[in-house]
Amino acid sequence: MPEAALRRAMATVPLARLREIGVLEALLRLVSDADTSPESSPVAEEEPADGIADMSVEHLVRLALDGSVN
Repeated sequence: MPEAALRRAMATVPLARLREIGVLEALLRLVSDADTSPESSPVAEEEPADGIADMSVEHLVRLALDGSVN
């Protein structure tokens, strides 16, 4: 499956479902790991850590996969 299609598909999954099956926590750990990894692209500074709860699934997935919400 092409990356863009996978991202679109994942963006349709409700956050509650991701949390229910334990995937949300794994995605958040990926974000945390990427944030401390020197070779990763930095998370946008204007996006506070407590804002994660307010992010859409699409933004969470994008943030987890490539460190960007743009």
